[in-house]
Amino acid sequence: MAYQQPKSSPAPSQEKGKKPVFEYRAGGIRASVWENERKNDKGEPFITHSTTITRRYMADGEWKETNSFGVDDLPKLRVVTDAAYNYCVLKSRDPADVVEK
Repeated sequence: MAYQQPKSSPAPSQEKGKKPVFEYRAGGIRASVWENERKNDKGEPFITHSTTITRRYMADGEWKETNSFGVDDLPKLRVVTDAAYNYCVLKSRDPADVVEK
């Protein structure tokens, strides 16, 4: 039986035609960070982030994407998830908390 790539569905932000606010690639592995505006209990807007991670591969002469990864992809997954995490953490920090030297 031949191995088949699982199909992946786009993130809600992708469906609306929005572009990621941050992308990081390591080989064929990509982390994309999406910005989402929410409202708190008082109706005040605030920003949250979500992340999609995909792997590009060539099949039948065309590029495709999946969210399935092999053991050899794990080191690259670590690199792109660290980059996405660092971006989100730095973006969510209050500038008043940053001390310049």
